[in-house]
Amino acid sequence: MKVSDFLLLWCNVYQNFNKRLRYLSIRVNDLVITMTNVTRSSALEHEQNLWENLKQAIAASSGFKRWQEEQEVIGTLPCKDSACDDRPVAVNEQIKEDNLDERVNSYLRETLEALAY
Repeated sequence: MKVSDFLLLWCNVYQNFNKRLRYLSIRVNDLVITMTNVTRSSALEHEQNLWENLKQAIAASSGFKRWQEEQEVIGTLPCKDSACDDRPVAVNEQIKEDNLDERVNSYLRETLEALAY
């Protein structure tokens, strides 16, 4: 085998190796991106579950119930349950859930403002 043939063969082997290495690098990069997205999605789902549990615990607390009664007396709640009764059940339930989210947020904001004074 001539030196030039050997060098040509070696260059072809190197090019094939380089192509495969780039392919593997791209696959690893895709895998890292996928794992990152799965981790973010999992973290977001965990945070949403945590917020739902926290929101339900706050809504069941005596302080929230007392605050809610005060808000109903002064008429600041956006949609009382009786005001939503004429809507379809699915819409009504979504409004109640959104409303609970708004009320818990308002309660927490007002409580933190009061504590800040």
